[in-house]
Amino acid sequence: MTTRSRLGVVGVALATLLAPLGLALTTTTAEAAPSKTHHLQVYKKQAHVVLDALDPDAEFDGPALENTKKFVVACDSGDFAVDGTWTVDKVDDSNAEDGSHVAGDESLVAVTESVGRNGMGANARNRWDFSMTNLAPARAQVTAYVVCLNSTTRGGSNPDHLLTISDRFDDGTTNVTSADTAVSTSPCAANQISVANGWSNYTDPTSTPQVRRSWASSSAATSWQFTFRTVSGTAQVTRFHRCLTLKTQAATNVNAARAHAHDLFASFDPEYTSSGKVITDHAEDAVVTADCNASEAAYVVHGFSLEDPSAAGADFLGVGPRHRTGAWHFAVPSDHTRVHVGGICLRLRTGKQVAP
Repeated sequence: MTTRSRLGVVGVALATLLAPLGLALTTTTAEAAPSKTHHLQVYKKQAHVVLDALDPDAEFDGPALENTKKFVVACDSGDFAVDGTWTVDKVDDSNAEDGSHVAGDESLVAVTESVGRNGMGANARNRWDFSMTNLAPARAQVTAYVVCLNSTTRGGSNPDHLLTISDRFDDGTTNVTSADTAVSTSPCAANQISVANGWSNYTDPTSTPQVRRSWASSSAATSWQFTFRTVSGTAQVTRFHRCLTLKTQAATNVNAARAHAHDLFASFDPEYTSSGKVITDHAEDAVVTADCNASEAAYVVHGFSLEDPSAAGADFLGVGPRHRTGAWHFAVPSDHTRVHVGGICLRLRTGKQVAP
């Protein structure tokens, strides 16, 4: 600190002497380069989970414990868990009571909880909680993912800056029935985006709400909307979210005169916006892919919407995050289903220096 202070005094003196000669004094420090930017790091962690078959003897007592699992997928300590996703990879074939062959049905895997952990601690904001129940008569295999955002900028110029995320907001509980039920998270501020959009269902898994829409409320993505329904019965669904600020914190290791921050750039980037993606063939697992349109950007939140959320045309089987690309999975029992896919894309390089 003493050395930096002395060099500053010497620099001012040299600049005063050299100015009349038409010479310029330059510096290589990042602090004096307003055009410098920083990198952001988005990555994923995943876990493979096997769910046992539904115990037929548990018909009146609820599913057996072996076919219901609660588990956590975590980012590196201190980083932000900004989205939780899954893919139902396979449900094994089985035999009916009459001995006939029954193909595995991936839509019988019920996701009863997909939500970011509450709290601001380094080992709370980085965790995503899942609860899944297999209602099929055969074993199911699922991959669960958490999309992670490094809590500081990386590489580029020094010094690095901290990012800002809010604590988790509880957006209330809604009764969901077999009718189309649309709900939204509370809005973030204008300079924030809604991330870690999740839900919990604490009722009987057989009444688990099917997610029919998970989509930004606007292009600014300051809030998130869901559409749920149940096959039968009533489920109580609680929604949650966090807000990510689109500006870094000021660096702490520069003097006050050089204090600065950097803007972040994000927007909701839907694919097939006008007419949707039409799946024309019956498929147990139809895959629809999409990319972030912006260069040097990655999905930090994934979304989808069925053309008619209350119709029985398809079931959502999850989405596999692939950084800049996403792969959305649907079970399509009919020969014509229209879907929309997309998400919040975050540019992986900050803007230039701005005032804190």
